[in-house]
Amino acid sequence: MTEKTKTLLFVLVAVVILLVAWAAQPRRLEERPPELVGQLLVPADFDPLKAASLEIVKYDEKEARVETFEVAHDKQKGVWSIPSHENYPADAKEHMAEAATTFVGAKILQLVSESPGDHKQYGVLEPDPRDPSEGMGTRVIIKDKDNNPMVAVIIGKKVPGQSDLYYVRRVGQDQVFVVSLNTDRLSTRFEDWIEKDLLKLNPWDIKEVEIRDYSVDIVRGIIIQRGQMTLEYNDTGDPRCKLVQDLQATERGLQQQGLGPDEELNTTKLDDMKFALDDLKIVDVNRKPPGLSADLKAEQTLISNKEAVDNLAARGFYPARVDDRYEIVSNEGEIRVLMKDGVEYLLRFGGPAGTGRTEEKQTPKPESKPGEKTPEQKTTPGMNRFIMVTARFNESAIPKPELQPLPEETPPKTDSQPKPQASPAAKPAEAKTEPKSAPASQTKTDSKPEAKPTSPSETTPTEKSQHEGKEKTEHKKSPEEAKKELEKRREEIKKENERKQKEYQEKLEQGRKKAKELNDRFADWYYIISEDTYKKIRLSRSDIVKKKEKKEEEKPKEGAEKQPAEKGEHKHVSQPEHKHPPEEQPKPAASGAESAQPAAKSMPGEQPKAAEQPKPAEPPKPAQQPKQPESSPPGEKPMPSQQPKPTEQPKPAEQSKPAEPPKPAQPKPPAPSM
Repeated sequence: MTEKTKTLLFVLVAVVILLVAWAAQPRRLEERPPELVGQLLVPADFDPLKAASLEIVKYDEKEARVETFEVAHDKQKGVWSIPSHENYPADAKEHMAEAATTFVGAKILQLVSESPGDHKQYGVLEPDPRDPSEGMGTRVIIKDKDNNPMVAVIIGKKVPGQSDLYYVRRVGQDQVFVVSLNTDRLSTRFEDWIEKDLLKLNPWDIKEVEIRDYSVDIVRGIIIQRGQMTLEYNDTGDPRCKLVQDLQATERGLQQQGLGPDEELNTTKLDDMKFALDDLKIVDVNRKPPGLSADLKAEQTLISNKEAVDNLAARGFYPARVDDRYEIVSNEGEIRVLMKDGVEYLLRFGGPAGTGRTEEKQTPKPESKPGEKTPEQKTTPGMNRFIMVTARFNESAIPKPELQPLPEETPPKTDSQPKPQASPAAKPAEAKTEPKSAPASQTKTDSKPEAKPTSPSETTPTEKSQHEGKEKTEHKKSPEEAKKELEKRREEIKKENERKQKEYQEKLEQGRKKAKELNDRFADWYYIISEDTYKKIRLSRSDIVKKKEKKEEEKPKEGAEKQPAEKGEHKHVSQPEHKHPPEEQPKPAASGAESAQPAAKSMPGEQPKAAEQPKPAEPPKPAQQPKQPESSPPGEKPMPSQQPKPTEQPKPAEQSKPAEPPKPAQPKPPAPSM
């Protein structure tokens, strides 16, 4: 190699070194491309409605871990789902558009750095689930239906002193910008992306709730029964809730107990349960193992699959043989909720679910006493709970229509109608003859009230017969007209019956359809709810029954005691006026009719009148005095001022001697002046 060649090589190496050094030197901020400031963070043709998937990878500083949340639209099924949560169905059509609009119109306000060494300082490092560390940001990637990225940015820390300014950089680029963003819509909370109304029930439509309070002893393999209660709801009734069944565990099994005299339902707890069912919030889900049907009947393939059985047991559910099949029982009992439309929900409560998505298997503990909770059932603040939900249709909740029978082809004869109508008129006629047999010594005032019961008994049959005669003449039609009218009436009734039957069948179909739709949603999932929600829904007898408050109990009792005392005082006032006849000593206590008119009983001169009434007993009438019927002597006349008439007994005449016929209130009797 000549000297000239060596010189040229040295020159070339020097030039290369200079070029590399120039390219690697840091640039000052004022030398950065000024055209970036004021530009849009995302392309101008970005359309939020075309967004088909969203992925958010976020570093959680408190938990020191990276969380991934993803929601996407399934082109084949045409539904939104959450791949990060085992493809659980998402209610994301509107939420996705809202999240995508976060970047619409977002402009670069400032370019703060182009050095990769500054990424940790601004919190825009790429989040890596395998190696979480401080300085990682939140990566947001939005793609269209063809899986092309529309937005790909990393959102870092907030700009100090600014509420809506963030450090942001584009994925794959080093420049760090200051951008104004509203990140509230970029939620990674599972419950923000799903159907919030899980059960889709109205609390005012709850008809019945059955609480099955039991637990499973996994060591001994037995179910520990604690109780079974059924509550009926009627929001327009009084009371609004009734305890119709109260079975409690005894040595002989479940026995009916019922509310004690000092017990009442805790309506506050029962109302809280209703509204918790209406607002049932789930915080996460897990997919059930295959082989478990929608109605939670375990197939034989599941029972023989140890992994599937362990999957159930880890969440507090166990297969149990019922007759010739296996069903699932839960660690903490279950409740059945029946709606007015016939849809019936069954919620089974499993074991604790922890605070995150990590799954912890429950291992058998030393044997515990019946009824006691095992150590793994203890909860801590923030603990969640597994539940399984099923829906079915209960046809008995829909009342069957009351169909009207069709009238006979031949109209019934009307001649037979007056016979039952005349029989009630005969009874007052008997009462009419009784005053006529009274002695002539009765005053004019006695005869006047006799005419009052007589007149209706005499006029009623006449008026009825006249009215019936008019009806016969007015409604007397030819056989053809009667037949047409009958056919018309039959057709009307038939149509009305068909309408009622159709309405009934529609309710059945709607109930079955709704139950199936709900069950399709519930079939594949374990749901995870918060411990607070669990405690509101899963109630025991000690929760729904409480002791009566003493203050509220004593007030009605005091008022109830005063009323009989006052009545007793009136009775004592009237007794001295009729106790002077010696013949009345062996007689039982005076009836309400006698005590109402003590003045008439103070006239001993009219005692013989009572012995002249050998009439049979009058028909009993409602609202009579609660005393014995013999307290009213057979010889008494019906008084116009007396509402109840005593039932007379066909006793010998000597029993009527001590009795005086009661008289209406007169201005002349001497008794009131005594």
